[in-house]
Amino acid sequence: MYRGFRLILDDANIKEIKKLNQGHKPVAKLNVDLDIDSVLDSQDANWIMDTWFPNYDADIFLSHSHNDCELTRKLADQLERMGLKVFVDSEVWRYASELLRKIDDTYCVKNIDADGSKIYAYERRNKSTAHVYIMLAHALTRMIDLTECFIFLDTPNSSITASRNRVETLSPWLYHELTIARIIARRPCTRFGKFAEDTSLENLNESMLNLKYKADTKGLMNVSYSSLQNIMRKVRIETAFYGTNGRRGAKFLDSLYQDFKL
Repeated sequence: MYRGFRLILDDANIKEIKKLNQGHKPVAKLNVDLDIDSVLDSQDANWIMDTWFPNYDADIFLSHSHNDCELTRKLADQLERMGLKVFVDSEVWRYASELLRKIDDTYCVKNIDADGSKIYAYERRNKSTAHVYIMLAHALTRMIDLTECFIFLDTPNSSITASRNRVETLSPWLYHELTIARIIARRPCTRFGKFAEDTSLENLNESMLNLKYKADTKGLMNVSYSSLQNIMRKVRIETAFYGTNGRRGAKFLDSLYQDFKL
């Protein structure tokens, strides 16, 4: 990861984005044809993780609430029109809950009631959940590290009692992503650019336990949606005028870094 941003979206911004025509085509899940039974046959945790949550070559990691899926897809479309590849976890990966359910049904059933409902062994269920969620957390960490740019979508769904310097979230996954984006080692941008300097879950109720996480966004540069639009507009004009559409994505990122220097 090279740079991280906190994109602050208010209700007006969200309505504006949702009105956009969506040309975004969801990425085909990388493991859609995977036989889940073959995953369970393996005792290699790293192989399971790499198979269920494989790497994806992307320029931007969009950190978002899963209640903002429509918004995220439309924003991804705008960035893709700049020639960038965007990572949205629920599009690239199959659900962690799907893998967890299969493991639980295979290894954690204690008995079955007369009505056919399953009763799971509490301790075994805790262990299976820990294994799957550690795999997901590691995979998310790896993707944040592999992508050049991290963008956190700060919306009413992703944060509460937010201020310019303080964010609280009810989602442990967003807390994890923001923490990783803050502490992960920054790498020089090796891609050549004009201003360049010398790597999901189902739509679950993330606030079920009502636990608040103080998510530190100090390492992220605040950016508004209007600023993002201005950069997109400028890059479209420049690339059309100079005939460099093939480098539009690189020019967008370089302009973003230039306009919002650390």
